[in-house]
Amino acid sequence: MDTRLTIGMVARMLGITTKTIRHYHKIGLLGEAARDTNGYRCYTAADLVRLQRIKRLQTIGLSLTQIKAVLGAPDRERSLHEVLESIAQQIDTQLMELTKRRVYITQLLADEGGRSLDHALEPSPTIDLFLEQIDVQEITVSDELVQFDAIFLGQMELLCRLSGAYRLG
Repeated sequence: MDTRLTIGMVARMLGITTKTIRHYHKIGLLGEAARDTNGYRCYTAADLVRLQRIKRLQTIGLSLTQIKAVLGAPDRERSLHEVLESIAQQIDTQLMELTKRRVYITQLLADEGGRSLDHALEPSPTIDLFLEQIDVQEITVSDELVQFDAIFLGQMELLCRLSGAYRLG
């Protein structure tokens, strides 16, 4: 006997809303449920297991996009071992990126205001845009100040790019 549950029953059992379940269908995290003769969605035990896995992965801090990546397609469930390996790899990648950022910030702090870097400074598109917008000749600004601002903004843009928080273009 194949026991099928309605969306409302599933939502109550798992402590989520029907809207959440529909959203999971919409983004491809949960495969489309079979429909009974009156058109209502019918869920199986496999659907319940997948929804429970989604909930558990959310509790450890994964986004829905990450969950979709680690669980795989709804029609091709990955084993628990595969899922955990994938999460561990993501964490290792994040740790490496954070370590790089921390080293860079430590170098900037040790560099008396960040005036020199191991990396070549990239020209600052921000200072170029700034200079295009105002006539520096009309304002009393020393060349040294303009140079310092260009270096500072270039370093800040480089730091933002390294952190992934900012992308030009």
